[in-house]
Amino acid sequence: MSSPRPVTPCIVVHGGAGQLSNPSIFPMLIIGVKKAARAGYDILMRDGENAAVDAVEAAIKVMEDDSNFNAGHGSKLNTRGEVEMDAMIMDGRDLNYGGVGGISNIANPISVARKVMDESSHCLLIGNGANQFAQEKNFPQIPNHQLITESRRRQLARALEAMELVEMSEDESESDIEEPIEVHKTKKQLKRQQSKAEILKMVIFCYLNQGYIDYVQEIRGKEVHDTVGAVAVDCQGNVACATSTGGLTAVHPGRVGDSPIAGCGGYADNHIGASSATGNGESILRVTLCRYALFMLQIGQTAADAAAAALRYMEQRVGGTAGIIMVSRDGDAGVAFNSNHMPWAQVKRGITSYGLNRGEIKTSKRRAERSESFIESPDKKYNDISTVTSATDSDCPLDHPDSGVVSLGMEAGASGGDVYINM
Repeated sequence: MSSPRPVTPCIVVHGGAGQLSNPSIFPMLIIGVKKAARAGYDILMRDGENAAVDAVEAAIKVMEDDSNFNAGHGSKLNTRGEVEMDAMIMDGRDLNYGGVGGISNIANPISVARKVMDESSHCLLIGNGANQFAQEKNFPQIPNHQLITESRRRQLARALEAMELVEMSEDESESDIEEPIEVHKTKKQLKRQQSKAEILKMVIFCYLNQGYIDYVQEIRGKEVHDTVGAVAVDCQGNVACATSTGGLTAVHPGRVGDSPIAGCGGYADNHIGASSATGNGESILRVTLCRYALFMLQIGQTAADAAAAALRYMEQRVGGTAGIIMVSRDGDAGVAFNSNHMPWAQVKRGITSYGLNRGEIKTSKRRAERSESFIESPDKKYNDISTVTSATDSDCPLDHPDSGVVSLGMEAGASGGDVYINM
């Protein structure tokens, strides 16, 4: 179902929610998401029959080709040092959906997912079957080593070393950790031994107090950004979403996360809007995060408040770090995340807004007829999430003082483009 009135085309993309400890990569991530959003926006403005779907696919391909993101070239490695990628794309007009899981030797998994949606009777293909389908559709086969970057190899080596220390920790006592360092070792050897001792201390603490899964998430979350996504609405109110990822470092071969699963890694419905998620896949899967966010939108929330409500629900029910981008069928857009960082960009009316840190909004172009195109609006009043959607006897109120969610909203409307921040 198309919107009854013309809609201003809009696209929002993300480059993954996480904790980034290396500031030198920040500019490259911002450049990457802005480039992707603009590529998608150019297609939206052509107003083709499949504008929204074409736009999100194009945006994802830009990020899959950028090794700074964990998708396509630059994907993370499983415990065998292999690349296994997941992707999905969904058309809000008829809920058509295509996904691939555990695919390898492909430069752009999102395009294979598009073929699954458009040229097969299936919704999701995985592993060897996905690769066979890609060959049947004449996708070039890329040697996996061409998809692997040196930084991903180093990341895997650190993770495997840490995981080995987890096993060692079961037999090690704290007195072993405090073993004196031999004075005849070189400075490099001393530093390495000290580093191992510190890791081992953290491993034992996490293992005894939080469990193995929490520890592994801590290791994988230290210097990572994951999953790329895009959502778009065209001038007819047609919406689409797309999500692509290289997964997590040092996972068991065959692991599939939320990204290729409809309702989890993404969802699009012309009756409501479109969403794409990033973050802890197991947590996102357990709460079907993207469909939950669209339900919040469906019952009257703004896109930003709906995204924030979904994240708070996830926090309260299963924990985890994640981010969501959304557009409504009317062109209302929102971004929310509970991580320290999530690179994102939006293009609407030719204006590119973007951010990476919590509460950060910048714009790289202003319209001549307005002195301000994107502003913080602290004086605007919006319905509190809890008063709109949470029953008085609910065990999970959707506003919570301990929540780490920050949301940013780009409102629809004639004046369009104003941004507000909920912290």
